Amino acid sequence: MKIGEILHCIQIPVNQVIINAFAELKKCDGFFAFVESDEKSEGLLLEAGYTKALGKRIVLAIKKGVNLRFLRAIADKVIAFESLDELKGKIKETL
Repeated sequence: MKIGEILHCIQIPVNQVIINAFAELKKCDGFFAFVESDEKSEGLLLEAGYTKALGKRIVLAIKKGVNLRFLRAIADKVIAFESLDELKGKIKETL
């Protein structure tokens, strides 16, 4: 892309985004959530809840000190980390 070019964005209605996300989650073996702040994401919570309802595995990678009780409660595996290097090592151990 060159300076001065205009990007054209496609606006997709929220309900269509949700429908698309749910369709993709049905195809997956599980759900990997990466969280590094206390900010709640409605989309992440919705996707995680739907994944749980489908009976699929949820792995939560969450930065130490972040307290999102709902996600921790429904996760099948919680990987707490301080740095991305630490997370990388813990993921390798898990596999």
